[in-house]
Amino acid sequence: MEKISELLETAAGRAVPVLAGIDDNRLGDPTPCTEYDVRTLINHLFQVVVNFHAHRRSPRGAEQRRAMRKRCGRDAVRL
Repeated sequence: MEKISELLETAAGRAVPVLAGIDDNRLGDPTPCTEYDVRTLINHLFQVVVNFHAHRRSPRGAEQRRAMRKRCGRDAVRL
């Protein structure tokens, strides 16, 4: 199984070129998710990454990873 960090790296590799290609004048455009325009969706993606990074470094995050490994055993995704 892949580590979460590897999955995020793959996702970033695909997302960065898309994000880099968005002109500022398109930030108000709609997305398939009606709750988000392009600007809001980009901000959401950024916040997910920031929160994941903060959680990964926190004592509570480490505690939750240990609990997940204990509960799922060898089948747990390496976090």
